[in-house]
Amino acid sequence: MTTIPPSITRIDRVEAPTREQFERDYVKQRKPVIITGVADQWKAFSDWTPEYLKSLAGNVEVDVHYNAEGNFHKWYTNTPDRHDQRLPFGKMIDIMRGPAETARKHYMTEHSLGLISPDLVPDLSVSSLIDETIGPGRCTGPTLFVGHNTCMPAHLHGTTEAFMCQLQGTKEIILHGPEQTPKLYSLPWYSHQYIFSEVDWFRGCQWKNVDYDKYPLVKEAEALEFTVYPGEILFIPVHWWHVTSVEGYQLSVTYFWASDRERWYFPSLGREVQAHEAFLHFQRMFLALDQKKRGRRDRQREARAQEALKHFEKMCDALGCPLPTDEAGTQTLYEQLNL
Repeated sequence: MTTIPPSITRIDRVEAPTREQFERDYVKQRKPVIITGVADQWKAFSDWTPEYLKSLAGNVEVDVHYNAEGNFHKWYTNTPDRHDQRLPFGKMIDIMRGPAETARKHYMTEHSLGLISPDLVPDLSVSSLIDETIGPGRCTGPTLFVGHNTCMPAHLHGTTEAFMCQLQGTKEIILHGPEQTPKLYSLPWYSHQYIFSEVDWFRGCQWKNVDYDKYPLVKEAEALEFTVYPGEILFIPVHWWHVTSVEGYQLSVTYFWASDRERWYFPSLGREVQAHEAFLHFQRMFLALDQKKRGRRDRQREARAQEALKHFEKMCDALGCPLPTDEAGTQTLYEQLNL
């Protein structure tokens, strides 16, 4: 079983490590770290003013998450609360730089920088730290996050390592090692939001306003709490829980790259991630069957679906992630599998 070294009681700040040093001391050790002396050398750090960004990409349309309460825990964990607005990039920047009451209801996350403007991509690079080659099972390339008074709810990355590169604004961070998962009320692996926690750290739009009466174990979860400043890069290892909060305008770029399975946290999270991957595969299969026979009841389709469900159940049992037996869990599973 993978374990986290008990010595991790604070976050290191390391200046411009070599790729070999970073891989040896942090990636292979599954140890988070703040890296200085890299992002603050980028053109993205010195030149990405609102005017510069709008001059290159002002008319490009982007999807911006919207929640009337400014509560993005609800947006991420409750599908009915998910609403996006399609906006020109320049207008999105103006909203985020404007009055907080309006800005905090919007959050742009994980947009490919290359799709927003290829001219922005050369303005930053983490090639001194990792292989930036883009492709399946490798690196995603830079993805852009822009917000104002926003809180990214508690979640983990199931299959990837990540760099959070803070360019503008400061971020308050809470990290929990994967061994703390039993205390963090993670959503079930067979839900779309399985990488998120039930716990809202931004309840009532107040940072760290956790309902401890409902979620008492959170108090017992060991955590690293710290601030990431502009020009710093936070390395988030695979399966580490993280919550982020920022006051005012913030702009950051995140890189994701595939994690070796030997660094996954087994048996619990690693097996749940594998079960969820199987879940997504079977979901696509059931959707294809449903579309093929849409509009009429078909016994053959139902028989094939039930046969596939039995294979899915056997696979999940083998992984130690049995299908839910309670009514609510079964209904959730069946709804998402289109059964």
